[in-house]
Amino acid sequence: MSEAGPVEGVSRIQALRFIQSSAPNSISGKIDNRTLQVGGLCGTVKRVVIAPYPSGPAISTACSRKDTLLVTAASLIRQPVRSLLSDEFLVECIRDLLHSRAALLVLAGRWRRSFASAVLAERLGLADIRALAPHRGPRLVKLAIFVPTEHLDRVRAAAAHAGAGSIGNYRECSFATSGCGTFTPGEGAQPWFGSVGTLARIDEVRLEMTAAACNIGSIMDAVRSVHPYEEVAFDVYLLQNRAMSDGAGRVGRLNEPVDRTALVGLVNRALGLAGVTSARCSGAETSVTEWLAITAGRANEAVIRSAASFGVSAVVCCGHSVKAESLARAAGVALIEVGFAVSVAPGLAEFARGATELFGPHGVEVAFVN
Repeated sequence: MSEAGPVEGVSRIQALRFIQSSAPNSISGKIDNRTLQVGGLCGTVKRVVIAPYPSGPAISTACSRKDTLLVTAASLIRQPVRSLLSDEFLVECIRDLLHSRAALLVLAGRWRRSFASAVLAERLGLADIRALAPHRGPRLVKLAIFVPTEHLDRVRAAAAHAGAGSIGNYRECSFATSGCGTFTPGEGAQPWFGSVGTLARIDEVRLEMTAAACNIGSIMDAVRSVHPYEEVAFDVYLLQNRAMSDGAGRVGRLNEPVDRTALVGLVNRALGLAGVTSARCSGAETSVTEWLAITAGRANEAVIRSAASFGVSAVVCCGHSVKAESLARAAGVALIEVGFAVSVAPGLAEFARGATELFGPHGVEVAFVN
């Protein structure tokens, strides 16, 4: 059971699996040209660049070094392409990315509506946060991993960053039981502990965490990247209970009721907005609100109806249509618009933190371009 030495970079498949598990709803089902828009599944990732948009600066940063994975919250290719002209910005971007062996992965709209909205709600200091439009969660499994005692914290953190141990608003939920593990390394083994042909005994911990069944592969990839054993022992048990309801958008309670002017000021301070970047307010002229709805996506008619059904009189969003604004005014809902990049930035920062902790030991640099 050997401990692998440091390797510069990770496989592109491993990086994509991490994104799928650490940012729930980040990519839909199989990886296709709506999500992995440039590049292929094969290759190595030596750097991850994260940005709200596939803008010129973001693509330039990604192309400044070989083998970069560019992750954005907005698409480069937004509609079917009928022609490619050599002097178009789109063609230049694709050519530069391919020449640098870079890939472009786009986080799906569900990521903005769910994961990014949840992180944005936390950044705004809301309490009693819940889904604005909940849906039934995925099938759960119980994952039991056997770990040498001194490696428990590293393995638990890696599993948590890959999606294990999340229960509602709580993260890194686990249970650990101490015991004695035994194994006899066979011919060809390179044991981290013990000797070939000799029964070894070692103090181990049985680490238990829940996870979505669809994420087990990526979670175990993360565990193996930090686990000292050559062969990791683990069990997976299918559970009858399902994950707590998640869904689109979030709704939460402010520390105290505020009027519309104070609410805009609170949003500006929490998100570091000032001057021309300050939040814009439209919709209904609400008086005082205690509950606030959040969506890192656009406030469409469904969002406004959900907010009104909760009795919420204000929604923080990245933008809205004229029709949605009319509906909000009729429903008595104020719209606090902060812009796309600002609305997804907290979620992208949380994603970057997890990527740094998981891939940093493999020499993978993580950079954020706003």
